Amino acid sequence: MLGIKGYIMSLTAGQQAMIARIINMPGRPNLVLPAGPAADCPRYVVQEAGGAQRTVGLDGHTDSTPEIIVRVETNTKYSVENAELVAALVALFRPGDRFDGVTIIDAPLPRPALPTTRGIYAVPIRIRGQYSF
Repeated sequence: MLGIKGYIMSLTAGQQAMIARIINMPGRPNLVLPAGPAADCPRYVVQEAGGAQRTVGLDGHTDSTPEIIVRVETNTKYSVENAELVAALVALFRPGDRFDGVTIIDAPLPRPALPTTRGIYAVPIRIRGQYSF
């Protein structure tokens, strides 16, 4: 499947809509997409999460529960700068928000920070929605 900005990805339409929302985010940091080129910190790194779409009924209605994982990475040992970027991303996906066929069903879930490696502090965030088309 040809994905966001020409990168080859096996993402559902709902996942692509969620990623497009991050791409169009005003003032966002650098962005790294699956199978895309690297970028300097600070950055959002989108990780592929498994997903499937299904056809519901005979009318061709499509339904799925898209999920993406975004790592918020900064080149600092501490969470101050990282926390601001996490807050901005969480605010972009509020429960009940609707866009491009996606409804955000759960508040984004920041996970505990990953161990700092090569001076990069990273916090993964799980973002889930409901897609209907």
